[in-house]
Amino acid sequence: PLGHTPLEHERLEPKESEIPDGHVLGTIEFEFDGEHFQGESGSFLDDMQETQKLYRGKKGVLHPALIPHLANQILARNVALGPWIHTASNVRHHAIPEWNEALSLRGKISHAYENRGHDIAVMNLALFGDQERLITHLTHTAIIRPAFLKEEQSTD
Repeated sequence: PLGHTPLEHERLEPKESEIPDGHVLGTIEFEFDGEHFQGESGSFLDDMQETQKLYRGKKGVLHPALIPHLANQILARNVALGPWIHTASNVRHHAIPEWNEALSLRGKISHAYENRGHDIAVMNLALFGDQERLITHLTHTAIIRPAFLKEEQSTD
């Protein structure tokens, strides 16, 4: 399901106890255009210092690292993060986006839990193209509140 991106004051607290399993996350929508990247992907190839022509121009393909990058953006837009750590992404590609295809990265929190004092969130996300065509599926995991922050907060 498409989720709305919450306003800053509506974002979830970065605590496993405050993040319900199954919580639908805000969606990132963009159009794949290898010549004119916009939004979060606007400077992605330049920021990555990617020089391969494979990812640019009318015959360019979507850079595979862009999808986990956008998953980080979904996390940041939905959870009021302080310091956090991306720990893992399990990515499965099913198709290649077409030129000028409207794309939608969306999903939900599949599980939030505590491990070794860290609050961790696992997101189940999928990138869809036109006609709900599945492009990529990924499980994206992050420490949303490191243990050292919890220790600092308990001594304040």
